[in-house]
Amino acid sequence: MGMFFWRRRPHHPGPIMLLEPAEGSLTPPLQQFRLPGPDAEADLPPDPDGLPQPRPESWWNPQRLSTDRSQPQPVAFRWLPPPARRRGLTYDLLIATDQALAHPLVLQGIEQPQARIRHLFVDTDYYWKVIANHSGVPVSESPVRHFRTHPALPRWLRVPEMTNVRDLGGWPVPGGQRVRQGLIYRSSEMNSHLNLTPEGTEILLHELGIRTDLDLRAESEEPAPALPSQWVRHVSLPIRPYDGILEPEVQSTIAALFVEFAQADAYPILMHCWAGADRAATAAFLLHAALGVQEPELAADYELSSLSVWGDRSRHSPQYNSLLAALATFAESPTDTVNVHAVNYLRACGVPPEALEAIRALLLETAPAPLPERERW
Repeated sequence: MGMFFWRRRPHHPGPIMLLEPAEGSLTPPLQQFRLPGPDAEADLPPDPDGLPQPRPESWWNPQRLSTDRSQPQPVAFRWLPPPARRRGLTYDLLIATDQALAHPLVLQGIEQPQARIRHLFVDTDYYWKVIANHSGVPVSESPVRHFRTHPALPRWLRVPEMTNVRDLGGWPVPGGQRVRQGLIYRSSEMNSHLNLTPEGTEILLHELGIRTDLDLRAESEEPAPALPSQWVRHVSLPIRPYDGILEPEVQSTIAALFVEFAQADAYPILMHCWAGADRAATAAFLLHAALGVQEPELAADYELSSLSVWGDRSRHSPQYNSLLAALATFAESPTDTVNVHAVNYLRACGVPPEALEAIRALLLETAPAPLPERERW
């Protein structure tokens, strides 16, 4: 008589229940602090340093703040462990912008049924699931769930020992488009008054994938590469901010800058000056205006530097308005918009029309359908 061997079936402890973000929900804003809208009468939130808050007409606060308010707010994830097994588990969290999770961001080896993730794109649909592992073997997983990140801009980036680091993407463009996220960033410098840490280098190289460092500092500031040259190309392009763009040598540098923007293999790009608030702001303004971002959003982006440690920036300042006045000298008609002024200026600098078309093709995408009562600031 033959012998029978019973094979023990693998134990499946049941599915994981996802709690937060809830299915179909909208996350809170992805910023720790936010400026009021241009017509708001309320002051900013109380400053952690106890300093007076800037008024709309203010321009520059020379006192460096000890608290950097240009920081992202992480998205919180929570789930319930499988009911039949709660001990000895680790979790893998998978997040992607497609429901099939074909190219997910994966956080492995999570020991508690919760996680916090920074640097998700704003106003973007995400799908996520969790896999439970025991001794390295998957034993349970959740269904796939969907959420959407809040549309408030900007997408701040946390890079230790840097300030004013943000994505130039996300801003709306007429015709149902927006600037693509994850391709071009602006920031403070990294190796003069601030010193990039190993963690910061890891974020810039491996999370953001920076390939080109566009350094807008003057020669007197001794610009030098802060990122490994075997992975990141450092390009020195010293410019002057605001109405300094009318100087002939600056115009030739602006043309070279936009030739860089037109190169697909240059992306992702990090563009910076000293504080990331004046020269980088001027370059970002020109790029956004050429892409079609409208004047209220151009001004809002400029003012966001007020949340960094390097003082206030206002659309009512003489400096900001000197930039508008400089560009207005390139108007062809009294009804021309700042977008027309910027494109005419860039053409006068020598930026080829095909370069501007290449930049638009690289940096514009179809915007998602707007949410009800959408907040912009």
